[in-house]
Amino acid sequence: MNKKRILKYIVMFLLLALFFTVVCPIVPYEGDDWYFIGAMRQPIPYANAFNPSKVLPEIIEPLCGYFAAYILKPITGDYVLSLSLAASIFISALITLMTSLFNRFISSRFNLKKSTAFAYEILFLLSFFVIFKVETANSFYGFWSKSYNCYFNYLVPALANACLVLFMLKYEDFSLEFRNISYLKKGLFIVLAYLAIFSSIQLNIITASFVAILLLKKIYLFIKSKKKDFLGLIKDNYIYLIILIMWIIAVIYDLTGNRGKMVSSGSWLNFARFKDTVISLLYLYRLVYKPLIIITILSVGAIVFNAIRNKDFKDIIRLIKIIILIAINTLYIVILYMKAGSGYATRVDATWGILFYLIIFIIETFIICNKCYKITEVIIPIIIVLLSFVAFNFNHPFYQSVFDAKAAKAVDDYIINQIVEADKEGKISVEVKVPKHGESGSNWPQPYNMATWLQNTLYAHKITRNRMYIKFVPDEEVTNELLNKKYDNMFFFDFERSKYLK
Repeated sequence: MNKKRILKYIVMFLLLALFFTVVCPIVPYEGDDWYFIGAMRQPIPYANAFNPSKVLPEIIEPLCGYFAAYILKPITGDYVLSLSLAASIFISALITLMTSLFNRFISSRFNLKKSTAFAYEILFLLSFFVIFKVETANSFYGFWSKSYNCYFNYLVPALANACLVLFMLKYEDFSLEFRNISYLKKGLFIVLAYLAIFSSIQLNIITASFVAILLLKKIYLFIKSKKKDFLGLIKDNYIYLIILIMWIIAVIYDLTGNRGKMVSSGSWLNFARFKDTVISLLYLYRLVYKPLIIITILSVGAIVFNAIRNKDFKDIIRLIKIIILIAINTLYIVILYMKAGSGYATRVDATWGILFYLIIFIIETFIICNKCYKITEVIIPIIIVLLSFVAFNFNHPFYQSVFDAKAAKAVDDYIINQIVEADKEGKISVEVKVPKHGESGSNWPQPYNMATWLQNTLYAHKITRNRMYIKFVPDEEVTNELLNKKYDNMFFFDFERSKYLK
């Protein structure tokens, strides 16, 4: 990798880190955040665990916690800020890796010049910020997640699987490439595939569906050739079989695990649940930015016209494969969330498989269209500039992972400071005032059992010297002081287009 390429990715990483630190900060706040950031599991699936197959997120999140506590905190002097920075750094690095792999994929498979590949790479990354952009209200973006813990449980698995797919996409026949590499590289790839598959039952379909399509194509060609060497077919494609077997094991683990038994008990194969899930999914994906849809439709139309004119349908077949992947991911998500709950289908992070292949489809239509009609390449810089202005127009900003990053940090600091002061005084138990949420129940997002989880995390991160018995005491005064802020009911006034102006 040359110096210019390295510098390009350093700049990209820094801009992403700035986004996740300043624009949309990732701040721990809920009970789950404080549990998983301080509790590392063994790197194998457990049948009786609450999350049987979530190996990757439940290793990476506490590792980020250690990085924050032992490396960043001595520099920043601020524990909660360090946790936020650690998540931002890791997420930004993973997005940068995905983007670089996308560049390698399109450069290799479409034989693009470096400058052209870079333009499409920027358009690929930009699409995640513009895809759900709404002109008159706050918007989701492609890297949004609903909490600190959810970033590791949804977005990290999604990005890991996307990176794996993009790495394989670089090669015309990855199974052939895999057979020719060293045993050490084979072992490394299998480990990375293992971590991607054993990350999230919702997101590992990104890899499983892609590998299934590749394997089905190989089986089809084998049958068509009328060969009878079935062992040879298995030997040539064993890496695909390994990945699919791992995926099946992960699905079985999750469906029979403790969490799988808890969600949506009873019969789930009914029309009402199907309808609710589909409506929820449409509620999110109806927000897809309309000009992007129009440009894509025009590009597809131009590609179809060129294919008919030249009687060459390779490009159409290529796009159909991506449509099939979108359909498989959509069907899988609908079936899964008929059991887990239709609310998941309204979330960007929980439906990322659809989003990923949708963006791949959009960018590939642009690339193929430009290949068919060279003159259209002049439009790409224009699209990049205009979409940049659209994506980063903060009159109506992106949704945050927490309601208010500053308020969330203030609550964290308030709670932790009480515990640290008690630890300095040598106390073995302490009653900690926390915001009161609702009149009864668990007091989520600072539930009573968070006291146990928080003491474990603070001790593991050497914030407290000793383990302590902590009891949460919800207090309405704390709520009023830290959370109940007064806001004006004014909305953004679009002076340029106001219909009230004469």
